[in-house]
Amino acid sequence: MLIGMALFKWGILSLQKSKKFYSNMLTFCLIPGLIVVGWGIKSNLDAGFSLEYSFFPGFQYNYWGSILVSFGYIALTILLIKSRYLKVLIKSLQAVGRMAFTNYILQTVICTTLFYGHGLGFFGKMERVEQLLVVTCIWIFQLTFSPLWLNRFRYGPLEWLWRSLTYRRVVPFKN
Repeated sequence: MLIGMALFKWGILSLQKSKKFYSNMLTFCLIPGLIVVGWGIKSNLDAGFSLEYSFFPGFQYNYWGSILVSFGYIALTILLIKSRYLKVLIKSLQAVGRMAFTNYILQTVICTTLFYGHGLGFFGKMERVEQLLVVTCIWIFQLTFSPLWLNRFRYGPLEWLWRSLTYRRVVPFKN
């Protein structure tokens, strides 16, 4: 958390730095971080993932390497945002975020219907690839449906209900 606060204060997380800065951050963090993590995996494999080795010395590679990798992912994400190639995806993600409560409950209803006994009962019966397909379909639906919904309405249905209950009056729903 403290590192995140520092990155924000320095203007890194608020996109205030140049593309060159983020490119350098990507190069000098992601690549070394992946090398350190990879070396840690190799050293743990060589040690047979023994408890004595993997619990402390073998753990250090992943611990420190993952910090560098996360900085690299931050840089990569910001470069993608700054490139504007993902403008449609970003607008869709913003819409999903504005409807977070509705989308969360919708995911819950879909997944409990698919996996629990009151629905189709697929719990423990789907392979990982099939589960990934379910997740992908839900994401595509929400990334498509949320912007369409917000073109006509100010809030998602549950966000509207929550606001109306909070303010103890019916808030405007349509745009």
